[in-house]
Amino acid sequence: MRRKNQDRDRTDRRLHAIATALEQMEGAQTLTETLALTADTIIANFGISGLAVALRNGQGTTCRAAGLHGLPEELGEFPIDSLDAFSTDTRVKRSIAFDARMHSLLPHLTATTCNIFPLQSLEGDLGFFMVTDSRLSKGEIMMISMVAHAAAAKFARILKDAEYEKSSALSQKLISLANTLLDLDGKDELYPAVLRIASDLVEASQGSVMLVDPGGLTLQIACSEGLPASLARDVTVEVGSGIAGTVAGNGEPLLIGDIEQDLRVGSRMRPRYRSKSLVSVPLKVKDRVIGVLNLTDKKSLAPFTETDLETLSSFANLASLMIERVSMLEKSTRFEMLSVTDALTGLYNRRFLKSRLEEEISRSKRQALSLTVLFIDLDGFKRFNDLCGHLAGDDALKKVAEIIKTTLREMDVVARYGGEEFCAILPDTGKGEASIVAERIRKGIEQEIFNNGTLAVSTLTASLGIASFPEDGTSFTTLLHAADMALYRAKAGGRNRVMTALKENEEPPQGFRPRQQIIGV
Repeated sequence: MRRKNQDRDRTDRRLHAIATALEQMEGAQTLTETLALTADTIIANFGISGLAVALRNGQGTTCRAAGLHGLPEELGEFPIDSLDAFSTDTRVKRSIAFDARMHSLLPHLTATTCNIFPLQSLEGDLGFFMVTDSRLSKGEIMMISMVAHAAAAKFARILKDAEYEKSSALSQKLISLANTLLDLDGKDELYPAVLRIASDLVEASQGSVMLVDPGGLTLQIACSEGLPASLARDVTVEVGSGIAGTVAGNGEPLLIGDIEQDLRVGSRMRPRYRSKSLVSVPLKVKDRVIGVLNLTDKKSLAPFTETDLETLSSFANLASLMIERVSMLEKSTRFEMLSVTDALTGLYNRRFLKSRLEEEISRSKRQALSLTVLFIDLDGFKRFNDLCGHLAGDDALKKVAEIIKTTLREMDVVARYGGEEFCAILPDTGKGEASIVAERIRKGIEQEIFNNGTLAVSTLTASLGIASFPEDGTSFTTLLHAADMALYRAKAGGRNRVMTALKENEEPPQGFRPRQQIIGV
């Protein structure tokens, strides 16, 4: 009777200690705190010889074992798929032999028998507690199982919270990086920024951004670090060939711990690399691969990890969208420029001129500013074409366009109006200032040699007409018509000169006959 009472008292004390431990476990914040509390409870209440724990790593690929009581601190690491060697229902109920397979997985652990207490949760197997060389009753096994079960639930919550915090932190970082990338101006700034950020995320010292060509057949380096620029320009990789080509071909990332040992690549280490590990991640928009991000040589020279791969894959999704965005913007800008520019001279065309002049007139009205328009027409250009040929005529038009552009300010707008006619808009400029600019243009054209003197006709002249807002016109049509009238007064007055629009009630020179022209697009 006395023995039974002692056993009952001991059981009550143990249950009370376990209940207290489970209460304290609820308030634990870290894996280390939970593990220490669990180990102390088992060691203090069950008189065991040895206690070990094995916990899976963050990537869920391996389990690392450690001694907690009476065993070596470092017991080894084994693949997660070998966990079944330590986890069967029967092994929780009784002591079993520490067999050869167990020893091969934990070579630093010396034991004869063991009891395994699995750490299982809704997230899957987390590992196990192991009691070695101890005789445990069914009641003791049941109580230790209770502690292990509570520890597993707490481990799972802590791991889930840590994963959430990690994911949230990465999301916040990616949002910040997205804002950084959005502020960049064009691909020349974007590609180096993508490579720099990716390298910082995983502490890599070398890498490259490679893009798939429009035909989808090859990859070319858009940006690199650690590769000479002269070599980078010449590197072309076929899609489906080599490491980057394989990633581009199948759209799957590739993590290589040792390039010489990995059977997927079986490649020799190149002299310019300091480590054998690399990671290559596809840049994808939906299911379309647009490029590949390659990184090598961690600064610590350690191999890249699954965590590195996950981080890079998340960033690659963002980088892909930014690269596609810049590409689409550049295409849009290019098409837009083609629609509003003259193919021969590169100047704006008549369509753009109308839109821009209407904007400037509206702005000048709102802000009470002056605005002047110059009409420029080459004198005798048909004769020049007939004598020198149309190719020489095209070259002459290009030179005239360049003379006009270099004479004007950056804020001014010049367009090819048609044939040998040009039109310039000078915002916030009065007629007096515009007359000085027009005279510079006239002299520049007059002094230019257009066909290197190989023929008798090697120079050209121009006549210019000037009209200003608001005195000569307050709309696109009236202002351009006034400048056109001034131009043809210059033609009638002998060509190669600048004329301003007639003032109110001013008569044109005798014999002047204005051309009949419809001003518009």
